[in-house]
Amino acid sequence: IGSTKMRTNGGTQYSAINDISSNSAHGPCLDGRTIPHMVAPGCRVLSTIPSGQSYSLMCGTSMACPQVAGGIALFVEQYRETFSKNPSPALIKAAFAAAASDLSGNDDADGNTLGHPFDSKQGWGRMDLTSLLTNPIDSVRYYDAPVVLEQTGDQWSTTVWALDPSKPMRIMLVWTDAVGHGLGGSTPAWNNDLDLIVSTGLTLYRGNNFGSQGWSVSGGTADDKNNTEGVFLGPIPPGQVTIPVRAANLNSDGIPNSGDGIDQDFSVVCYNASAEPGFSI
Repeated sequence: IGSTKMRTNGGTQYSAINDISSNSAHGPCLDGRTIPHMVAPGCRVLSTIPSGQSYSLMCGTSMACPQVAGGIALFVEQYRETFSKNPSPALIKAAFAAAASDLSGNDDADGNTLGHPFDSKQGWGRMDLTSLLTNPIDSVRYYDAPVVLEQTGDQWSTTVWALDPSKPMRIMLVWTDAVGHGLGGSTPAWNNDLDLIVSTGLTLYRGNNFGSQGWSVSGGTADDKNNTEGVFLGPIPPGQVTIPVRAANLNSDGIPNSGDGIDQDFSVVCYNASAEPGFSI
């Protein structure tokens, strides 16, 4: 989690609230993965301080993380009330990432101009609780561990429609990978690799292939590093969309204490999506 600016000492809105804080760490990782996955308000935030029982305005990811933790608590509460069950960590991350605000045009931590997500300065963008929590329930599809992929080549697929043809459709795949080697450095730390491939008739969109305007472009190559993959169809989406998730390479135990030594579950979240006829949430 990176951090963005927040407010002045007087409590007024900081004019550059969507700039990334200069002390916000960023990626990419040495092994090529893109981090952070999201940024949140984390500069000039009231915090306790080490010297005595007091508080002060401070900046850092230690200030941004509680903002995200509170946002997650609100999302989990809403999800429980709606579906009578808990969302998985993968589904929570997919929901937040797909709903994040694009900070393109603002400053990154080094004072350079940000492009569109997905990048190593803002990730998928700034946490946006309004978009996350106020979307009508019939405009978002949650697929939380719909199947377990057990070997390379396994696939799951679903079909959705754009609920509002005048608005973009955002599709996000996230999975909780098996534990990496933990050695740091440039040696790849990921294990299982899944691919998000969205089909609109004869056109294929692969996860994390974005054009200069921030929308997915057809073709490209599959992302073999990151465990967050998005396809953003806009500004006007197609009507019917088929969403396959494929196991490009399974070699590790993605679900400890369940099944055998090679498996992987995942979650998919689709915004502005209506399920095909006959499907229930």
